[in-house]
Formats: sequence, C-alpha cells, structure tokens
Amino acid sequence: MILLTGGTGFLGAHIAAHLIGQGEEVCLLARSKQGLPATDRVGRLLDWLDVPAGRRKDIRVLEGRIEEPGLGLEPDDSAALARRIREIVHCASNTSFAERKKSRS
Repeated sequence: MILLTGGTGFLGAHIAAHLIGQGEEVCLLARSKQGLPATDRVGRLLDWLDVPAGRRKDIRVLEGRIEEPGLGLEPDDSAALARRIREIVHCASNTSFAERKKSRS
C-alpha cells in the first residue's frame, strides 16, 4: 500500500489517479475542508479526473492531518497503517502566500 499525502491538491490528485490506474492500492490522507469530509473531497476529485468506479476500490481515504502526532489518527489506526504501507508519496504543502495568513513573530 502507498500512503499519499496531499491527494486533494492538484499534483497529489493526479498522482493518486495514476497510481490506482496502475493497480496500486493507495491510502490517501486528507482533511475535511469547508464542511466537506475528506471522503467527499476525494470523491469529487476522482469524478473530475474520470477515475472509473472499478478502480476506486483501490483507494482508502483516511481523515487526518500531517502536522498532528500519528497523523491525527487514533493510535491503533496509525499503528495498523504503519504496518501496511511500503511507500510514502508526500505531496502535502501550504500553497497560500496571502499576507494575512503569515504567522506573526
């Protein structure tokens, strides 16, 4: 299984679609946003990328956050994930450069 972070972003979504198109089992770590659960966000992206329903069985969506300990998952879920993944593709990033979002020192 491949763990993919940032799969709801432009690059990550395309990588996820490619990987499952190649028959890879992908675990996508995503967060909810603007009231949409991670699974809905991923589903919309897969629709937009025209990923066939038959391929979607190879993707597992975990709602979590990379900045949290254990990826924001329950300890048992985090441990089970660590045992199953063989590769990590890290695409998560902060791409907002708005002045109002800069941290104040």
